[in-house]
Amino acid sequence: MANEGALVVVLPPDPDHLLWPEFSRPHVPMTRPSGKAVLSKCLKVEHVEFAEQDLDRASLKAHLADASSRSAALITNSGVRRQLAAGWRVVVMRVDGWLEKFKEWLVASNSGASGRHLLNVLVESTHGELAKFGMLHVASRDWAAAGADSEECAARQRICRELARKIDAAQGLRLTDLKGTGIC
Repeated sequence: MANEGALVVVLPPDPDHLLWPEFSRPHVPMTRPSGKAVLSKCLKVEHVEFAEQDLDRASLKAHLADASSRSAALITNSGVRRQLAAGWRVVVMRVDGWLEKFKEWLVASNSGASGRHLLNVLVESTHGELAKFGMLHVASRDWAAAGADSEECAARQRICRELARKIDAAQGLRLTDLKGTGIC
């Protein structure tokens, strides 16, 4: 019969000072990545290359509306709009400066054909909640009234009316004339 043996090593509770550095406990930092880092990675999945430092609001909004490098602007993609609406839902509920961001979004919505999609994102972000519809309506009305001159006020009022139409449509409301013909 062969001799069998076992080696038992008993170490104190904190043996790091006794072991070579290669055998010490690994330290893995667990930090949350920045929002720009996460957004940059999500955009890469969609084959959109954006460096973190380039992800400011103006360039991102311009990129959402740009169709020069693809068959259609990113904002026309329903998946992109769903994700943006989810983001807006969080922003309106939890971010103190949401109203300023909302105003920037309204300004950007005045930029060509893709602008209507930006307004759709705002409406979709409410999930049909009347209180949120009301918040959007009042905030856009106040923004429209605060234009610097009559021309800017008129442009803002057009955007406000368009958002109001989209809010009405989301609630299943149709605008009719007083005679009931359904034509306005």
